[in-house]
Amino acid sequence: MSSRRGSQRRPSESTPLLQEVPPEPIEVDRGIEQQQDAPEEILIDEPTKRKLAAIMASIWLGVFLGALDGTIIATLSTPISNSFNSFTLLSWLASAYFIANAALQPISGRLTDIFGRRAGLIFSNFFFFAGNLICGLAKDEWFMIFGRVVAGIGGGGLMAISTFVGSDLVPLRQRGLIQGLGNVCYGLGGGLGGVYGGWINDIKGWRFAFYFQLPLIAISGILVACMVNIPVKEKSISRIKRVDFLGAFTLVSTLVLLLVGLNSGGNIVPWTHPVVLATLPLSAAGFLIFIYVEDRVASEPVIPVRLLLHRTVACACLTNWFTTMSVYMLLYYVPVYFQVLGSSPLQAGARLIPQSIGASIGSLGSGYIMRATGRYYILNIFIESLFFLSSALIAGTFDQNTAQVPPYIYLFLMGAGYGGMLTVTLLALIAAVDQKYQAVVTSASYAFRSTGSTIGITIASAVFQNILKSQLWARFGDRPDAHEFIGTLRNSIGEVQNLKGDVYEEAIKAYMWALKGVWVTMLGVATLGVVNDFWKDTKSLRPQATPEAIQILQTSYSESWKARARFAWSAYNQRVRQARYEALSYVWDRKASRSMTLFGQRFPICLSMYYALQGIRDEASTRAIWVAATCINQADATERGLLAAMMGDMQMRMQFHKLARSVYAELNLWAWLASNAVWRKRSRFRPALEPSWSLYNSERTL
Repeated sequence: MSSRRGSQRRPSESTPLLQEVPPEPIEVDRGIEQQQDAPEEILIDEPTKRKLAAIMASIWLGVFLGALDGTIIATLSTPISNSFNSFTLLSWLASAYFIANAALQPISGRLTDIFGRRAGLIFSNFFFFAGNLICGLAKDEWFMIFGRVVAGIGGGGLMAISTFVGSDLVPLRQRGLIQGLGNVCYGLGGGLGGVYGGWINDIKGWRFAFYFQLPLIAISGILVACMVNIPVKEKSISRIKRVDFLGAFTLVSTLVLLLVGLNSGGNIVPWTHPVVLATLPLSAAGFLIFIYVEDRVASEPVIPVRLLLHRTVACACLTNWFTTMSVYMLLYYVPVYFQVLGSSPLQAGARLIPQSIGASIGSLGSGYIMRATGRYYILNIFIESLFFLSSALIAGTFDQNTAQVPPYIYLFLMGAGYGGMLTVTLLALIAAVDQKYQAVVTSASYAFRSTGSTIGITIASAVFQNILKSQLWARFGDRPDAHEFIGTLRNSIGEVQNLKGDVYEEAIKAYMWALKGVWVTMLGVATLGVVNDFWKDTKSLRPQATPEAIQILQTSYSESWKARARFAWSAYNQRVRQARYEALSYVWDRKASRSMTLFGQRFPICLSMYYALQGIRDEASTRAIWVAATCINQADATERGLLAAMMGDMQMRMQFHKLARSVYAELNLWAWLASNAVWRKRSRFRPALEPSWSLYNSERTL
């Protein structure tokens, strides 16, 4: 600032907010723009409700199909394995899709920032279409596995990018509803995958379960190509260097090596075979390299290793990991269990419906309880106990003599525990870290969940195949055709139903012993998740009166453009009467390209923050806006009223103790004139890019 301006008397609490100031020579502040590339202005109009519904419906169709494709193999694995005589490769059929998910989802956000959401959705739909087409045309098991990898790339992109599009197009206060509807589509797809696969297999065969998805995928791709038109956020192709390709590559390499070693050892080759002795140590080495890359190399890591040093973050992520491992062991081997006992793929898939219903009820119920109580520790103990109890009941009772009704109850209870766990651990993660890390730890929880599903299926397959092989050799090893007979039983469950008499009974017992091994392993992994979860810290979910949470931006109307844009960081001002309480929790943009002065010290602000503050200033009313204070669900009258009352009470207490001070900010006048014209021209502007924290960081202590 100029020396004349710097020598002006510092404003006090009694200084009028609306005093007229004679115009001064324009002093253009370009300091920040010279230090970095000046970003192009991006304005995103909020679509009408009808257009928004059409856009999100086209995207959610892909989300539904991606979730359905993730669980379709649970009931199709047996008929597919019977076709190729390759039941020993079940873990590859299941894990290939999730490995591709785990590779693409963490980096899809940065890639679509660079190349655009529409391009990302078209790319994902193309790969998803191609992968399902390959699966339908597959002539052998390895071609089928390749198709699952290709489909996993597309499905993972569809599910991740849908979240980004919702954030781009929908204001913050309405985003919860949009994400909730997206989760419903995901839940329906995941819950119906097994039933759909079994139904189509019974009618037309397993190949048509993939073919019938192709027209819907094509429709989704055409719709997003025509309707999704979100400006590219980062024009510079150099930003692609920030994408953590190396981290994604090392993560996938680690998982593939682990899958090869565990699936081969004792199943295809002996545990002492060079393939096993090489892949398992290489998998461990790959994991160490992945940790090094995430900690020391990646600028935006797939998994933030340093945040895992926080006890609650580590416990919540590991609980997600162990619990997801145990649930996916169940999802993929419960259909095998019922098909061994003679159920059709459709009947076996229908047994998973209670688990899906329980997960929905557990998730919604946990969210309601936490909203009502503001606490999660006791709820967490109850949920984990429920999950452990259901796991123990399944491990102890699932045999060839199990009655018809109890499995439905046990699977419902496990689903309720799992759904509640997902909600509670996510809230625990968010409550444990500062606001600027919440998106990071949320992404980390999804990464742990993706790898947990892959590793869980792999471990279950290794246990199942090794026990089944030893049991079959113990029972039928003295037959002249033992090698061929046992190989047939291992690779085709359907052959078991063709056996008669004692041979049938012995084969069933061998399969039950192998499945018992899976159930016990599942119980052990679930126990690790339960024990680990008790180490989490407990925090209240109610808003806290921290120095950061009680920052209030005091604004007042300016009648003339000649008056400087003034904003007061204040919670105590005698001139404020009946100010409206509002929350401004996030302001989104690409880079800070303007500056604001606080007592002569310059701070960077982004364009969106600049426009938002200027637009607020132009309204003829006094405003008390809580910056980065709370995220209020405007659709919930109870929550809105509670937080509004809390803000008013806190401001009165601050006024009484006179803890706050007034700070006036001058926005650059030239930049203000230009931006104000843009604001008025594009009144429907909704900033929706990367968050800028610079304003409230400049005044953390009141």
